[in-house]
Amino acid sequence: MAIYLHPDPAENEISDLSELISAARRTWARHSGERVLWRVAALSAGARPVGYAETGCHAVGGADRFWLRLFVRCEARGQGIGTMLYDDALAFAWEMGATSVEVAVCREERETRRFLRCRGFAFARHSHPSDMLIGTLALGREDGEPPTTPLERARMLQAC
Repeated sequence: MAIYLHPDPAENEISDLSELISAARRTWARHSGERVLWRVAALSAGARPVGYAETGCHAVGGADRFWLRLFVRCEARGQGIGTMLYDDALAFAWEMGATSVEVAVCREERETRRFLRCRGFAFARHSHPSDMLIGTLALGREDGEPPTTPLERARMLQAC
């Protein structure tokens, strides 16, 4: 399946995108005062949205703390779409000065947690009162380089 990324679409710009976002948001914790700074949609050759990612800055805790959401339709998983979306959203957060990125994942979403752990997220605490797990990824290295080069990403994926 040919997939292309559509950067920063409005929810009503692409047919069916708002439906996909609404379905995915039921499983996410919302951050108070959050505002989406970047959204990218993955579209099939027929311009049907098969996934999307969005990121933004936390309203509290500093301009360098970002959150990330990512969703890929079940029938489109396992084809690299999540990785494309993840890379694009994370690159945006990095360029905007993020030093850490947080994700909130339902406890039952084992496949999603595995995907994120393979990319460096550590799940250490729970979001209350919901049944969410919070994962955090520290961006950058001591030498100031971007979070992952293709070689580093390949090594992380091999470890999974």
